[in-house]
This record gives sequence, structure tokens and C-alpha cells, in this order.
Amino acid sequence: MPVAAAFGSPWPPRWRAAQPWLAAAGIAGLLACGPFLDADLGRSSFAHDELYLRFTAPRPRLEPEDPPVAVYRWLAQAAPGAVIELPWDPVFMFDRVLGLYQTVHARQVVVAALRPDARLRFRNMTSILPGQLLLARGRWLIVHPLIVREEERIGGSPWAPVPELRRAFRREANSMAARYRARWGPPDYADRWARVWDLDRARREIPHTPPGTVQSQAAAPAGGR
Repeated sequence: MPVAAAFGSPWPPRWRAAQPWLAAAGIAGLLACGPFLDADLGRSSFAHDELYLRFTAPRPRLEPEDPPVAVYRWLAQAAPGAVIELPWDPVFMFDRVLGLYQTVHARQVVVAALRPDARLRFRNMTSILPGQLLLARGRWLIVHPLIVREEERIGGSPWAPVPELRRAFRREANSMAARYRARWGPPDYADRWARVWDLDRARREIPHTPPGTVQSQAAAPAGGR
């Protein structure tokens, strides 16, 4: 804004000829130093998140040896396909940690909301129900029982990761994971932090749901929200 105000106001006549050139130089500097050249931003499903909007602040770092990152190291050797992350919540959003994970696996991300709201019709959001997941755009379903703790590890969330919140999301994630296991069999990957199902494998076992079928949803802005 200060740059726009300075270059948008009339300058003294003797400097006016240089004004457009200085304005162009200022804009070029902003583009070079701002977020637009960030490769992670360009492919992120969470470009709207504070993780990218606060481009003047250093971004949290994920170390390769961090236990929650192990599932994404495994995913690097798995077949291509978008990732469905569960749980996601429109109030207690986990966009920061899921956005950071996307910088590791570099795949498209769809989120599965625990509390569906008919007013939310985002392109990158689907239901947690097994049948809807098979219709969704995505191959690898990743369930995070400790998502609150994962978000707490990187910090910066506007809400406190109190024990009640950790228990609530852990209970819901474990409940859905048990439901998926009963429907599709054991996960293709499992550790303390994550359980993964190959939804294309599940789709092949259900003749009426062709692999790769896309859920029909109204167009909405890209991003987890």
C-alpha cells in the first residue's frame, strides 16, 4: 500500500518523467521478494492459509526424521494420485500442518470434514462417509488420529491444543478408521500417527464404483477451505 500510494500520487514536474519507471522497478521488487515465486505456493491446496499469506515470516520446518512425516516418505514410493486428508474441521482447521505435509509429498490434497455443513461446497473437500470417499477425487486416504498433536508440533495455531480437543479428534478419527477397516480391510500403511487406505483398491472391489470416479460438487475456490 505505501508503494501504491507513493507512485499513484502526482510527483513534482521535474520528477514526473521518472515516476512510471520507478513504479515499474518497485513492482518488480515486490514480485521478486514477495510470495509469487514460491513454488510451494503455486501447487498448494492451502494457498489461502496464513502459512502462505504471512510470507514475511519464516515458514515452519518439517525435519525428514519427524515421526509424523514417515507416512509421506512411504507415500513417495506409492502409486500416483491425490491425497485425502482426514480429519479436517471448518472451525479447528489443520491447514498449517496439512499444507506443510503437501510440500513433502507434492500431490493434490482433498480434505474430509468431520462436521459436514451444506453451506460449504469447496472443490477440495469431501465427506468422511465411506461411500462418498470412493466417489471423491483422490486415491490415498490418510487418517490422522493425532492431528491436534501434529498441528501443535509446528505451532502457530489460533486455538489451544487442550486435552479435550485432542481426545475429541482422536476419538472421531479412530472411530472412522475402524469403520474403514471393517469395510475395506486393513490399511495399506499404519503407524502411530497415520493410517492409509488405497481407495483405488477399494473401488476395484466394488463393481459399481469405477476407479478414479470424481465426486460431483459445485465449483468453488481451490484450497482446503
